[in-house]
Amino acid sequence: LCHELAGHSAGIECMAISMDGLTLSSSNNDTFVIIWNIKTGEAVQKINKAYHVVISSIVWIVLNDSTEPAFVFGCADGSLHLYKKQTCQRMFEFIAMETCHNSAVESLAFNPIHCRLASIGGDFPQVWKLTAAGTMALISNSTEQKPLVARNIFFCDDGASIVVCYLESQELMCLSIEPWAVKWSKTIPTRIGNACFCSNDGSYIYIANLTNIVDQYKFPTLERVQSFPHAIEIKRPVQVSTTALGAWVVAGGDAGFACIFDRRTGQLVQRLDHSKCEYIYTCCTVISALSDSCST
Repeated sequence: LCHELAGHSAGIECMAISMDGLTLSSSNNDTFVIIWNIKTGEAVQKINKAYHVVISSIVWIVLNDSTEPAFVFGCADGSLHLYKKQTCQRMFEFIAMETCHNSAVESLAFNPIHCRLASIGGDFPQVWKLTAAGTMALISNSTEQKPLVARNIFFCDDGASIVVCYLESQELMCLSIEPWAVKWSKTIPTRIGNACFCSNDGSYIYIANLTNIVDQYKFPTLERVQSFPHAIEIKRPVQVSTTALGAWVVAGGDAGFACIFDRRTGQLVQRLDHSKCEYIYTCCTVISALSDSCST
């Protein structure tokens, strides 16, 4: 354990580590976003968005022609907020806001190739083009609503398509962005509590299935190739993530610890105990190219 970061008054709702592995953003029901220095454990900045109630998702981004980090967070009212660190400044500054969904923003994804942001709320997925100035221009034109709970959204096909994962229908739907059209829709045998996509050493989707926790599927065939046993009792969604270039799979749990699995062998590598011994929903991982180290 490197640091115990204390700053929120309730359970963590969402976290994300910057692409360089140096900074962590976190939020929960206290409606604050806290920016942390991962190396020192210091809380660098606290952003209060109380009038937007819960902050439900965060993703780090890079704007065109900029080397400064930036991030977007989504709120329970369906709004997106973009913050960027200005050159030679320590703090992140507000850049833009868009109201895009009719309920909480469940998931965000960023594609650096096309500098696009994807969002999903309680209605339909949306894709945004991010400009160098930080403005968000909507480029998707779907208005078809699905009466389902969407859990995750991510890019595939080098950013030319998105995939949306739905909880109850056990469905994964792939859409091309330009032109905007459904490419395919497939179902799996379990519900989708949480999912992540990894394209290292092949393309796979890892799904927390609310039963025996994590299944590994080939993408896009959705052939199940492996399961990682890590039973949960309360059947609540927990987050799943990958690290070490896809070699490890990390999953939260409901008994006060998270688990790291070896993706190739399926074996448990390490159990990460949390000092609060409670339900662990959120986990995030990154490999820093600067230090060649893993942060979880």
